[in-house]
Amino acid sequence: MGEKKTNTKKVRRLRLPLLMRISILFLIAFFCAGAILMVLSASFREKRAVEEASRTSLGGCRIAIDILKGYYFDPRDEYCQSLEFLEYLNQNNLFRQTCKSMNLRYLYVYLLDDNDHRVHLLSVAADPEDQKLIDESAPPLSVSTVPLSDEEARAWAGDDSGINFIENNEYGNVCVALLPYKIDGEVLAMVGADCSMEEIEQLIAQDTVYIIVLFLVLFVISFFLLMIFLRVWVLGPIRALSDGMEHFIDRHELKVKKRKIHMDDEVSDMEKSFHVMANEMKNYVQDVRRLTAEKVEADVQLQVAKRIQSGMVPPYKELKARDFAVSATMNPAREVGGDFYDVFEKTNGEVVFVIGDISGKGISAAMFMEMTRRILRERLMLDIPPRVALKMTNDALLQENPENFFATAFVCVWDANTHTMTYSNAGHNPPLLIGRTKEYMDVDAGVMLGLFDDAEFLDDTLTLDEGEGILLYTDGVTEALDPEKKPFGEDRLLSEIRDMEFVPEKIVKTISSDVRAYEGEGRAFDDVTLIAFCRAPQEEINLKRKLTELEEIKAWVMRDIPEEELRMKVMSACEEWFVNIISYSGARSVKFSLRPMEDGVYVTFTDDGKAFDPASYDPSTKDFEELDTGGMGIEMIRDLTKEIKYNRVEGKNVMTMYFTADD
Repeated sequence: MGEKKTNTKKVRRLRLPLLMRISILFLIAFFCAGAILMVLSASFREKRAVEEASRTSLGGCRIAIDILKGYYFDPRDEYCQSLEFLEYLNQNNLFRQTCKSMNLRYLYVYLLDDNDHRVHLLSVAADPEDQKLIDESAPPLSVSTVPLSDEEARAWAGDDSGINFIENNEYGNVCVALLPYKIDGEVLAMVGADCSMEEIEQLIAQDTVYIIVLFLVLFVISFFLLMIFLRVWVLGPIRALSDGMEHFIDRHELKVKKRKIHMDDEVSDMEKSFHVMANEMKNYVQDVRRLTAEKVEADVQLQVAKRIQSGMVPPYKELKARDFAVSATMNPAREVGGDFYDVFEKTNGEVVFVIGDISGKGISAAMFMEMTRRILRERLMLDIPPRVALKMTNDALLQENPENFFATAFVCVWDANTHTMTYSNAGHNPPLLIGRTKEYMDVDAGVMLGLFDDAEFLDDTLTLDEGEGILLYTDGVTEALDPEKKPFGEDRLLSEIRDMEFVPEKIVKTISSDVRAYEGEGRAFDDVTLIAFCRAPQEEINLKRKLTELEEIKAWVMRDIPEEELRMKVMSACEEWFVNIISYSGARSVKFSLRPMEDGVYVTFTDDGKAFDPASYDPSTKDFEELDTGGMGIEMIRDLTKEIKYNRVEGKNVMTMYFTADD
């Protein structure tokens, strides 16, 4: 990769302190939580208001019934229906005191005439103005022709469980409660109580305000505690480390005091790495200063940078699992070329591999290379897409790039559950797809890291079948020159891949050696870096026709299925089917495979015995003796599995069982 031009225009960007960013995010989260709290509070307040009003109005009805029974009130008695007695009841302070003490708006008693019209007997209110209104609209023995509601009809039918409903009428928004007045089980009158919803809602709203105020106080206290914690434990060490880096870049002197570390984290890892790199580079810089020859000084700096590069990026690395393998190698040049790679597994099981190339040479380029690799790894460890990780890395490099370096990178994230690879390109060479056909992938070129602050990147996905994979490489492979200045070229690389067995370890080592041999002795001017990834073919084992082979099956189940309940299902079904094969099929060979998925497990048995389809087997048509020869076991397998599939392929039985934990 060539040198970046030094006259590249630097873009001035708004500098926003990290503490301010965290504060803004915290405030946004707070306001979102506050909005959700207000919505939930409103819903809770309304529900609580209805419950409180219902309880109050029903309580008023029960007290009114007790008072009426204390007066031996019987609507069947002509005296109890006389205007003189009813006026006495309406003037009775016990009912008004009940309204006031129970915070009721109205308390009333009525009966029905022969036409199902209401005949008002008692109507009292807690407030004098309300009493005046109800005296005018419902005096004793007045008749209301308004039809009965469904709730009133239920109460008159004898439902004394306490009927409540909300009604907005000429008396306001009230919660109405109805209780039948019974004598000897006969409903003779109806007692009603209205409770004002507005008053109860006001009381509950006051309680809500107190809760919100308490929440705000706790938020302010927690916010300041968080800011203090971040300033002391996070931002303080980072600021000191940043100042030390700037001082070291300016003067090549280490001016960072080692703090006492109580717990290892990313900040402590950066501090340790910086101290190691800074001390090592400081020793080499001091050696360089003692030299007077410019060429010797340049060679020493290149050696330092090369040592840093080789210390941070190992010559070879691989990750292997049962369903994938990835191998990476870097063959450094005589001079520092700036290549780097990274291969690691995330906590969620995804496999990440990255390849890149840094512009320039020397110590600063090596530091920029390591900074790029570390920042990119930290971002990729988060649960974000590759394009977002590249965007965040680009933004970080633009803030700490005094030498105006830039880098290419190609990021891949492999999800073993879906067999899908998500990738994003930042100006790097297109990879090779190695599958049924071997060809260069058509990928978006992307933008190099460290150039533009508005750079955007794209994600794409690739689903790999068993035995398929990709090959990533740097331009040190395709641009390698032989003694006659002819490049190795993309066509030669593709030709070599087509003639090779796709084994990641073998591919990266063979191609790396071939490129160096093509260049000839002592002519390596650029690093040769490769990463090969392959989705491994599904494993299977051959089983003997012996019951002792169940131990082999059990070993696979114990290895690949962590859930105890699911493990017991799989093992029970496998044992039943294997016993059926060796007991009744006459098979000479049996193969077993197990494939865990995100939501379940697939188990496959393949045998060369006589054809038998368990999916179509109907135990209800069999005698007990026939069920005893394997049929009962098949019924048990059906109960344990989510699905079973059977195929007869090339004279062999292929039985696939699918299990899930929630069956």
